[in-house]
Amino acid sequence: MSEKPHLEGTSEIQKPIEREKSSRTVPTMFVSAPHIEGEVTGTFAGEPTPLLYALSVTNDRLNKERDTGKKIPTIERIYSPGKYSPEFEREFREAVKNVRPRVIGISNTSEGHFFAIRLAQQVKEIGRENGFETIIVFGGSHEDGTNPRAYAKLSPKLSEKALKQIEEKFTLKDPNARKLVDIVVAGDGPHALDKILEIISENSEKANKEILQIIASSNEKFSKLEGDGNVFLNTPDPHKNTNFTTLELSGTPLDWNRLPNMFRDPRLPENKFVPFGDKKTAQIMTSMGCKYRCEFCQESVNLYKTWEIKDKVERVRRIKSELTSLYENGYRAVFFDDSTFAQDKEYAEQIIEVMTELQKENKKYEWGCQTTFWNVDDEILQKMKNSGCSYIYFGFEQLEEFEAVKKFGSNKEKWTQRVESVLASCEGISIRAAVSIQLGLRQQTEYKETLDYVAHLYKQGLLYKGSVALNINVPFPGTEQWNRLAEEGQLSDFNTQLVRHPRFETAHNLANLNPEQVQEIYAYASKLLGDGLMGIETDSQELRQLIDKYRQESKEDFYLDDDKIGEYLQGSIDALYLNHASLTFPNKEMAEKIRKFFESEKTEEEKTTLVQQARKQAADLIGLGDPSGVAFGRNTTEALSYCFWLAGLKKGDNVLLTNAENRSIQRIFEMHMDHGNPNREDKWSAWPTYYTERGKKYGPTVEQSSGVDTTVVDVINNKSRDEIFAEIQSKLIKDTKVLVISHVIRDNGRVLPITEICQFVREIKRKLNPDNPDIFIVVDGAQALGNLERIEFDKLGCDAYVATPHKTMGSTPLGLLFFNPDNPIIKKNILELNRLFFQDQQVLLGHAFSPSLGVRPNVEDSLEVADIFGFQLALDNLAQYGYEKGNFQKIAERRKAAKNAFREMVTRIAGDNGLQIQEMEEGSSFIFAFNIIGIDNKRFAEELSQNNVFVSYINRTKLGEQGIIRASFDPTNTPAQMSRTEFIEGIKRAMDKSIAQEIKDFDKVIDLNFFRKTEDRIRQNVSATVLWLKEQTKSPIMRIAAAAVAMITVLGTVAWLSTGIKKEISVDEDFLSRKRAEIRRLDRQMGVYRENLRDEFHFGSSERLGLLELEEYKYKLLVNINDEKEVDRILDDETTVIISTVRFSDEEKEILSDVYNQTHNQKIGKLIEMLTKRG
Repeated sequence: MSEKPHLEGTSEIQKPIEREKSSRTVPTMFVSAPHIEGEVTGTFAGEPTPLLYALSVTNDRLNKERDTGKKIPTIERIYSPGKYSPEFEREFREAVKNVRPRVIGISNTSEGHFFAIRLAQQVKEIGRENGFETIIVFGGSHEDGTNPRAYAKLSPKLSEKALKQIEEKFTLKDPNARKLVDIVVAGDGPHALDKILEIISENSEKANKEILQIIASSNEKFSKLEGDGNVFLNTPDPHKNTNFTTLELSGTPLDWNRLPNMFRDPRLPENKFVPFGDKKTAQIMTSMGCKYRCEFCQESVNLYKTWEIKDKVERVRRIKSELTSLYENGYRAVFFDDSTFAQDKEYAEQIIEVMTELQKENKKYEWGCQTTFWNVDDEILQKMKNSGCSYIYFGFEQLEEFEAVKKFGSNKEKWTQRVESVLASCEGISIRAAVSIQLGLRQQTEYKETLDYVAHLYKQGLLYKGSVALNINVPFPGTEQWNRLAEEGQLSDFNTQLVRHPRFETAHNLANLNPEQVQEIYAYASKLLGDGLMGIETDSQELRQLIDKYRQESKEDFYLDDDKIGEYLQGSIDALYLNHASLTFPNKEMAEKIRKFFESEKTEEEKTTLVQQARKQAADLIGLGDPSGVAFGRNTTEALSYCFWLAGLKKGDNVLLTNAENRSIQRIFEMHMDHGNPNREDKWSAWPTYYTERGKKYGPTVEQSSGVDTTVVDVINNKSRDEIFAEIQSKLIKDTKVLVISHVIRDNGRVLPITEICQFVREIKRKLNPDNPDIFIVVDGAQALGNLERIEFDKLGCDAYVATPHKTMGSTPLGLLFFNPDNPIIKKNILELNRLFFQDQQVLLGHAFSPSLGVRPNVEDSLEVADIFGFQLALDNLAQYGYEKGNFQKIAERRKAAKNAFREMVTRIAGDNGLQIQEMEEGSSFIFAFNIIGIDNKRFAEELSQNNVFVSYINRTKLGEQGIIRASFDPTNTPAQMSRTEFIEGIKRAMDKSIAQEIKDFDKVIDLNFFRKTEDRIRQNVSATVLWLKEQTKSPIMRIAAAAVAMITVLGTVAWLSTGIKKEISVDEDFLSRKRAEIRRLDRQMGVYRENLRDEFHFGSSERLGLLELEEYKYKLLVNINDEKEVDRILDDETTVIISTVRFSDEEKEILSDVYNQTHNQKIGKLIEMLTKRG
């Protein structure tokens, strides 16, 4: 990259050469002003073609005059940022300071006008601070469209009122702009800009004012320049008594064949269009203007004479020459930037022929263009395809406002038929088609007809993923709309920063659609089109499947019975509340204080002070030195969701989690907006962020895929320490960017060795990916903070820690995120939070982050300060139980005493009835987990709730075959509670009722009529029938009994399946043997229920098992009836007696007789004799 030479360090021989070179060059810089600030879907990707075409004449002259000794401008920098960001601003300011440019040219669109002015402000400020002057030149479509001289020449003429309105929008009419902008070029720029640069170079040592006077006196030179337009100088014109001087160009249309090829600066980022993959892409214009002149388009008004192609043959020759040169420089794709390709069919076919010729010369380009549906037909589409065309961008616009779109024609039905015909043709020859939608035309607020129709096209396969661009109509200068608004006195002000919906290609605050309508449109479009929209990664069907997967899982668990909890909170019932791992309610005194605080009218200053104090108190919880490293969320899930952005996750990254995390945690990494369920229909949605009012406040929610992959490690199912480490290592890959791991497992209270795990994971990641060893580790402390005796953030070795005081401390609902603000990864990414969109990425509320970090909310709402106040009250409340600034030792002791007393109570009640305690050696004082073998434990937990004992049932992680019941404690729980008669009797009643319900279920399902009705099914597939029976219920008792009955019945079908001595019996003996062993094992477990179960049930079960054993002997004999040795082995004296007690069918007796007649086997003969005696 060329820079002004620094003479320090240059050799004595080089110094005179460098000084002479420096004295002969004038440094310049150019910028294509960005349109937006922050993250959006569309950033007008591609090369800044208007600016580069404007520089073509200058670049051509510089190449010719470089060694002539003339003083010439050097183009030191060209910038084309996709968005205005702090990073770009820093880089731009540094370049201005180092280059000290004599000229800066800013290409300026109406949407980018605000940022163009900001850039000019930066340049002037840096110049004043560093003692140099820069002449700032504005050009581009905004200056073209606000040129009052061009409007004065229009025919038919505008009214004086309209002309006055337009003149007031001209850049140099703005007092603020006149302090910054020295020259404005409006109209054709190539020759005018070159002449300006030439004059400045010749007089570069003079002051700005003097140079502007010199240019002002050069009217004759400019009047001879090819092109139509004006140059405006920020110097008073004494002849016209105006603040600026106006120079006229010749008015002769530019001749394309006289212009050099577009300037292509190698310092600009390599241009790659998404439709062409990774291919280096050139943008080329083969023509100007559009014949349709739709009223919203900047080509709908003839402000300037259109560039001419006087000799099309020569123009085509030059295009081929340019494409040949580009191919030699590594370009492999072309996008023709003409406003409407193929509007001149004959000329377009000549361009297509050029592309075909290049293919034959082994210079194969993939190419695309933009056009309208009327301009192409089957014939030209096939030619385009044959020459390498793979992509066409069509203007579809809006069906609701048909008349505003001139290219539609006069008949909507004909238009839509044409659209479908052309798209079908494109699809048939594998040309990808994309469409631009323009909503809000002519004050039109309707949109569903357009979106419904485009969704229909997408579902028909006529449009592909990412092919629909959403635009909001904005009346831009230079359009028919602009003129109409000028007559009405309603012109937009582009001096203010435009508001742009992140998923639309254009701003909306100057349109007739308000933000709520725009959000509604996006939600509707996203639901219909999903990944058909540009910038959307996953289609709506895949997202719904993902959501449904979690929703189905949530149904397996039980946490709270809303009605019973309501009675408890109202004081209607006395209950044993052991569900603090789900939610701990503030006590009555705290609740009253919170209510009064909520109703009070606090000033913003009072609220800010309270939040700052709470941030400091939160930091003390884990010894975090800098309180600005505390962020608040509405719960743990929301607090943790910030880490998606702090870690800098991108599509394709991998996140490693454990099965100990709430499913909402996994979901925030897979899809954005885990906080967008207004009807609370999804229990995995983190309560209380999903509240009914959400839709009213923020508009409809749009689920959005993140493109991040997630992998889950099992740390729950009785894994040893070494097994956990080994499994983490097996799942960690080089692309893993984030690890999320629980400090305390929510199911069983196990405490994981976080410090060792963090060290281990970082070491493994360094080995897997030495070039990019960073991994962002988040510890989920939802069940740990306030539970463990002490947590010291600096000793853990993680990057972030999240917790929720409304589980472990009795706070109002709140999420806490802890991090070190000086963490390099966080410092790099934290301001990315300012680019989040609330509708499909994340709601970022006020008070979430410390103001010192520069993070801004993206909605008008703030976190409820009353909830933060409730957190402070909870800490005060814990102090009476022994809490002291991060030390929870006394709290843990109280919990442990309550937990031990509850364990003893449960053991007394269920110790002889299948109690299994699911507890690890590394258990905490907070959680006690257990289950009861042989009953439905979810039903048991629900019955406990009905008997005023509140616990949770968790089955999603399959800890134990029956799931687990989790009791969790807080300092208000005492050993005395566990010995109260009403709670002990309540647990007994719940167990008795659960067992009784098991028996009732058994009686319903195990009905011999079932077997009679399904003999055909049994004949067809014995194994499938047995499995089907067992799947009819999740009840362990019923599974045992159903399996036993089914096995007996299956063995009774041997006669049906065996049609003769020579044929095999089609029952799998291994399968039946495994099932028999399973039934025996389960029957032994059933022994613990002898006192609880009905006698006839238990006797029936045992009797059936005995019969099964007898039937099995018979079955083995019949299966091996042709093997004499095996028959002799089976039929010893004892077995023969046993088998003779089993009923043989006539067909089975006939089989035995046939074998005996053939073999005269004495043991078979004895068996036949015994069977005959028994009748």
